[in-house]
Amino acid sequence: MSRPWIMAIASFRFLTVTLLSFLLSGAYLKSMSRSVEKPIIVFAQDNSASLKLAHDSVYLGQYAGRVKNVLSILTEKFDVKAFTFGEKVTEQNHFDFAEQETDFAGLFEELNTRFANTNTGAIIISSDGLYNRGINPLYLSRQSSSPVYTIALGDTVQKKDLLITSVLYNRQVSAGNRIQMEIFIEGHDAAGIQTEFKVEDESGVLFSRMITLSGKHFSTKIPVSFIPGGKGIKKYHLTLGRIDDELTYENNSRDVYIEITERKTKILMLATAPHPDIATLRQCLEMNPDYELTFSPIREFNQNLRLFNLIIFHQSPTNPQELIMIQQAIKEKIPCWFICGLQTSPSLFNQLATGITIQDIRPGTVEMQPVFNNVFSAFTTATDINSTLDSWPPLHGNFGTYRVTGPVQILLFQKIGNVVTRQPLLAFNSVNVKTAVLSGEGIWRWKLTEYRNTEDHKTLNDIIAKTVQYLLHNEDKNPLRVFYKKEYSAGEPLVFEADLYNAAGELTNEPDVKMVITGENKKQFDFVFSKTKDNNYMLNAGRLEKGKYRFKANSKSGETPVAFEGEFSIAQTDIESLNSLADHQLLNSMASLTGGKVFYPENLEELTAELMNRND
Repeated sequence: MSRPWIMAIASFRFLTVTLLSFLLSGAYLKSMSRSVEKPIIVFAQDNSASLKLAHDSVYLGQYAGRVKNVLSILTEKFDVKAFTFGEKVTEQNHFDFAEQETDFAGLFEELNTRFANTNTGAIIISSDGLYNRGINPLYLSRQSSSPVYTIALGDTVQKKDLLITSVLYNRQVSAGNRIQMEIFIEGHDAAGIQTEFKVEDESGVLFSRMITLSGKHFSTKIPVSFIPGGKGIKKYHLTLGRIDDELTYENNSRDVYIEITERKTKILMLATAPHPDIATLRQCLEMNPDYELTFSPIREFNQNLRLFNLIIFHQSPTNPQELIMIQQAIKEKIPCWFICGLQTSPSLFNQLATGITIQDIRPGTVEMQPVFNNVFSAFTTATDINSTLDSWPPLHGNFGTYRVTGPVQILLFQKIGNVVTRQPLLAFNSVNVKTAVLSGEGIWRWKLTEYRNTEDHKTLNDIIAKTVQYLLHNEDKNPLRVFYKKEYSAGEPLVFEADLYNAAGELTNEPDVKMVITGENKKQFDFVFSKTKDNNYMLNAGRLEKGKYRFKANSKSGETPVAFEGEFSIAQTDIESLNSLADHQLLNSMASLTGGKVFYPENLEELTAELMNRND
């Protein structure tokens, strides 16, 4: 080999051996670096609208300028993070005091998440101490590992003000029934003044009352009652007359939205004779304000069956006349619930085509213990229903064999002695007309037993209520269904969910679902639903102004256009204007518990000096 090649190979061998020796010797390189981080100072400004009640825009503008100067000085020594809080927490140093809620809990939760395991020197909270959402901030401040300094804004002197503090009412009322409201009114520093309270809708004044205020702090409750007109969601405007020099007029009025539904559902209960089961059924059904219950001995009943949405027959039929009446109800397609008993005639009952017949009749009675059918799917039941049914006593019925002769769904089977049979104790049939059959009498014993064990009637009432609800429910054949709230709060996102079914009744989300929301001013908003992984649809339509809205969703089931319409309301609740008296005691307590101090807007320079001079 030539000399250059020999030198090259020797050099390569030298480098290889050197590198291997270095690696085998376990040598390592050590590097050190040092960085200095400024302590973090968190500044959180209450951005709620209540501060506008205590301070005018000029004062708030000057205050915002002073805060910026303070934060600018603090940045020389600290890493300053500025936030606003109200309905939500936002990292910014711009204040508009427009948020409609104050949530200290959300602030502390956000700060704990962001600044956990960091060198946070102090937290500065500037607020009037008023909160209307979340838990008491005093408990949350105790968990802070940093001192909390507070800037006390707002006014601690109560000013002249009239306000509607709250309204109690039912959001849904059946047509023809009276709307009942309770309105709570307060007046401050307005003794001797008279004012008028009114409730109005689009037709005019529905209720009015003159109020004379007394004392420095006046409060009263006004009961309101009137019969509404029309149907659908109705807006009722509540107003309290204005007086001179009020702190604000924003809290003198409230809008209430109530849905006026169809008239009450009429349920008829016909019985062959008095029985404690009847009282059990009545007590459960009368708990629902949308039900109008009529009871009559069957032999005395002479009204038109068409007036009723559901008929409960207790131990009927016992004779041919009762059979004719029941057959007439079935012919009119009125849902029926048959509660059989020892007086029921099996031969006449078998002529009703309920899907259940009583055969092999023998003298005597049979005791039927309830056993839950785990594959029942017509409606949901309590998760602990099995353990509850085990303790219930048996029902009593005619001695015979209860056979299923049609397409029925069985909720409860009969347990006779120690044998669990496939004979139905409570079953449902939806062919032609919806019917339910309870094979025995004695549910009053179930009520007493459940109360003895649990001190309530929850499971029995649930079975009765859902049986009635199932019989009354008309299947919605619309393949497009939209699920939504009838009333949203101001500032609450409008969230809608939708299901779409194809011709085979299967859930699908292949086609697009579009929706148009229309306000009272006829302004329209167009949206398209998002598709979820569960073959459903979801839409977050954001936030809209208060008022009443209608919507229409459109899609296709196969090639057939389908639509779903509805309406909802957005209620404006100016809760920030319900209390204008600043709570500086709360701010002082938060500061003292954490080793901080409270300062006022006029002495922010002292706050700056306090923080700059702390040794920690």
